[in-house]
Amino acid sequence: MDMAYLKGANIMGDFERVQYVRRKTGEPFNIKVHEKLMELLQRYLGNDFKKDDFVFPILSKELPEEQYTIHIRGKRERLNRRLQDIRPYSVCIRGGQLRWAFYVNFSPPQSVDQY
Repeated sequence: MDMAYLKGANIMGDFERVQYVRRKTGEPFNIKVHEKLMELLQRYLGNDFKKDDFVFPILSKELPEEQYTIHIRGKRERLNRRLQDIRPYSVCIRGGQLRWAFYVNFSPPQSVDQY
């Protein structure tokens, strides 16, 4: 959800860092931009972006702010349905039913044995 709200104002310096506050927890994030992330940011923003431009084409300035959450939820649901379409072509190494979903967790694993 936080990625959808990223704006040009969250990009610091010459694509050096991304700073934002998580909407759900209010926790501040300050992330160093590495090469691959810089490529993505430049691809979506370009070099002449405005501070109020959204980074990714999930939300637009034309959309009323009260519709943001519903709009993001709809896009995420469509993405998850499409991921399920590729499930038959995937292999689950640990056995069982593989279920694809779009979710990112920044918590590092406690041990390598977890995976």
